[in-house]
Amino acid sequence: MGRQEYLIDTNVAIDYMGAHLPESALSFIDNIIDGQFYLSVINKIELLGFPGITHEEDQNFKELINAALVLFAVYQGSAPREPRSWGMDSLDFPHLTPRTPYGPKSARI
Repeated sequence: MGRQEYLIDTNVAIDYMGAHLPESALSFIDNIIDGQFYLSVINKIELLGFPGITHEEDQNFKELINAALVLFAVYQGSAPREPRSWGMDSLDFPHLTPRTPYGPKSARI
């Protein structure tokens, strides 16, 4: 069996960053983000638009986003009346690809 890959939910990311999860869950997520993990483009928007956070919390969210592979849906139909076919793909922009390993415990809020 190959390595499992994970798409992290927005609420899980917020609770993880705030250390509002049981220690076993925090450790599990530490292991996930030490490797390759995914966020959807919707997760990215939600994290960047999270209200009432400090500058430090905003920076921590951005570090998490930069360490993730951000996925988005691509429309694959050629005409508006054709049945829609959606696939998952990722952008190949420098700001959306992992640059450095994310230090999970040191970056928690």
